[in-house]
Amino acid sequence: MRKPKQNIILQAIEKIYSSSKNSGLSTSSTLKFKNELRTVSNYLGVTQNEAFFFSLIIAENFCGNSPDMADLCKHLNTNALKIVAHMDVLNRLTQRGLLYSKSAGRRHNDFVVCRCYMINQEIILAIMHNCEMPVIESQKKDTALETLGTLYQIVESRMESELNLMEFRMKFSEEVEELKKFPSIYSIVNQDLSITERSVLIWVIWKSIIGSKRVDIENPARSLYTTASGMVTFLQSLKSGASKLIQNDLLECHEARFLNDIEVGLTKKTSAALAKEGIIIKMELSKREGLILPDKINEKNLFYNEREAIQLEAVRSVLEEERYFELIDRLRQ
Repeated sequence: MRKPKQNIILQAIEKIYSSSKNSGLSTSSTLKFKNELRTVSNYLGVTQNEAFFFSLIIAENFCGNSPDMADLCKHLNTNALKIVAHMDVLNRLTQRGLLYSKSAGRRHNDFVVCRCYMINQEIILAIMHNCEMPVIESQKKDTALETLGTLYQIVESRMESELNLMEFRMKFSEEVEELKKFPSIYSIVNQDLSITERSVLIWVIWKSIIGSKRVDIENPARSLYTTASGMVTFLQSLKSGASKLIQNDLLECHEARFLNDIEVGLTKKTSAALAKEGIIIKMELSKREGLILPDKINEKNLFYNEREAIQLEAVRSVLEEERYFELIDRLRQ
């Protein structure tokens, strides 16, 4: 009987995970599994430091856990500050599509420990079945529409409390830089605006793209401010025209009786900037030859001809209740 091929990657991950327990992230402890680090590093095509954190996270994933910073601290028996120094490692793994993160609802709303991590499912399956490293396609955004969609999703994540305010600002600011590839749009987004104003502008742009003529902005405004007074001040600035979104002719504010009813829409200036990048907000209806518009139809009075009108009147008068019974009596006689 043929002996099954050993799963070298799985064995290396197990050695790294078990040997790193209570290691405190000390350099000397990594000597115990330096060969295994090299194996995982070569398999993934990443640095050994990235391979180390990858191994810790995937080992927890195999146990059904999605570890956050606190879990990693507990496993390594170290303080959070030492792991924070390696945040760039987790970010690189995420950017390359090897790692995903989401909000850890069981944790308090803290920037460091509020994210839990999961390895890409394709990689997990490949390692479990002792297969080659799968090709992970990086999520390239080749069009302005894709970039705007990503920015909109980041705002949505903030509204759904998947991102805390600090993390939202970091991710949003980083993604806005992608708009530099689309000068017309970047020129309006990169005006002297606060990150909140930029976020609202992106929100309104996306809502307009998918068909909204007027957009209610109470919900995004509520999620982008930590205090009610901050939200109200922002809405008042839109209403009064003090906001740079209004002053710079990027958005127009529609009439509303109350602040929480404020609706905004894109101006011609913003729509024109989007159109230069191939994003059309409003489609013009094609002209049809021979089409008669309602306001071009001449008014006419419809009537029966005189002879038919006399006959119908006779029938109508006969069918009146009093005359009807008179007619019945005559017919009986």
